[in-house]
Amino acid sequence: MPYRSPWPMPVGKIIITTVIIFGWAWWQLGLSIEQAIPNAGGLAKCQEFLGAAVAPAWTYESTPPSNSPFFLTKVGIAIWQTIVFSVAAVSLAFVIGLVWGITMSATWWGTNHVPQNAGRFKYRRTTVWLVVHLMRTVSALARSVHELLWAVLFLSAVGLSPLTVILAIGIPYSGVFAKIFSEIIDETPKQSADALHAIGATRWTVLVHGILPKAIPDMLAYTCYRFECGLRSAAVMGFFGIPTLGYYLQPAFEEQHYHETWTYLYALMAILIGVELWSAQVRRRLAT
Repeated sequence: MPYRSPWPMPVGKIIITTVIIFGWAWWQLGLSIEQAIPNAGGLAKCQEFLGAAVAPAWTYESTPPSNSPFFLTKVGIAIWQTIVFSVAAVSLAFVIGLVWGITMSATWWGTNHVPQNAGRFKYRRTTVWLVVHLMRTVSALARSVHELLWAVLFLSAVGLSPLTVILAIGIPYSGVFAKIFSEIIDETPKQSADALHAIGATRWTVLVHGILPKAIPDMLAYTCYRFECGLRSAAVMGFFGIPTLGYYLQPAFEEQHYHETWTYLYALMAILIGVELWSAQVRRRLAT
């Protein structure tokens, strides 16, 4: 009996190809393990920073200005601002992405909604193909530009404002939502939709009653994940001057107030864990 490898050929090829690509990338960049080893001064700084993780600050490490709020009050304000910016940006992206994803899905442009005339059907199909691919191209462009680059663009165009941050996060997230939502809609079982088609329901009725009820749980589950990403993005936007966690974390780190730095990091971690627990509860309820 001839020997047969336990690895299926496609899997083996994928593994080998991946290893080759990784090796080529490391060789092109000239990477080595020695580069990751800090010098004596850097090692001491890393030890100081990591050592502060076990004792986060409850008060300021240095004397603050006389009009400064209590340290934990400032942390609470930063947490609240981070959540508010994330909610505003993600909710905007959700609404735009939902409409965009529906109109970008193949399900919305089903052949049951086109005229039966052969010539007109061919023209309609070509038009639909162009419209869908144009929307998918715009979606790819929107999500391919990182929110930090969008922030730089809006800062240069309109200056520093809350709307700048919301748009910088909302535009790429809208493109991501559109892509994911369109895929969820297209992959949703169509039995109910086909039944509604059979009795002559309109395209909107089929979508609302035959597609969305089954697609919404997956959409909301992904929205919860994207909200977690929005919290991290909103925190990072603080480096541009918006009063989120990053706005206070950056000077604390630069001034080597590592205990304060870890307080802000733990605050962000607490938010993310809280959102994860909440989203898990939402997913369990949707599943039942």
